[in-house]
Amino acid sequence: MEKKRIIFDIDYTLLEPNYHREKAFFRQVTPHSGEYFFTHMGDILKDYESRYSFYNKDQLLWHLNQYSNVPLPPYFIEDWFQFNTDLDPQPMEEAKRVLAYLQEKEYEIVALTNWFKEPQEEKLRVVGIRSYFDEIYGGDTFLKPNPESYRVAMGKHKAEDCCIVGDDYLNDIQGAAFVGLDGIYLERKEEPKCSAPKIKRLGELKKYL
Repeated sequence: MEKKRIIFDIDYTLLEPNYHREKAFFRQVTPHSGEYFFTHMGDILKDYESRYSFYNKDQLLWHLNQYSNVPLPPYFIEDWFQFNTDLDPQPMEEAKRVLAYLQEKEYEIVALTNWFKEPQEEKLRVVGIRSYFDEIYGGDTFLKPNPESYRVAMGKHKAEDCCIVGDDYLNDIQGAAFVGLDGIYLERKEEPKCSAPKIKRLGELKKYL
């Protein structure tokens, strides 16, 4: 592929988030709703994303309160951000090698995530790869698969000059294709409908870029 800008998803593409440990966080901050939030938070956030075009802290807190047995404290979102950045130790050598390779080939490297920019950018710092990225675009600007999210991430470039890499078929591949953006699918789970190039690990990107 002849490209100028590579757009990466973050969670489950570049790093492993700590979502499996959120039960303890929810139980501590909101004991009356903690178990429910841990079990259903994925669906709750999907519902939010289906209703709104971007994330907003106050709006999200209001949305979460609709599912809570008692009102959530006003500091809930900020505490959640802090928890998000407390990652489990994880191997990052392959990701660093790939990002260094892309940097040496003079690609522009950016990240496009559906969560808020602030905690996502801090996670990249925590695992030691923030310096490889020219910019981070968060869901507090636009949410994937809103076409504007991809257009913002393309910067000054045309779609044909960019490529997106991600593990979510709908948000990272199918949605991006709608605006003419090529994708490379990190196949965490089999997706028969996907006609984009597929990789099993980040190191395989060198075959295409």
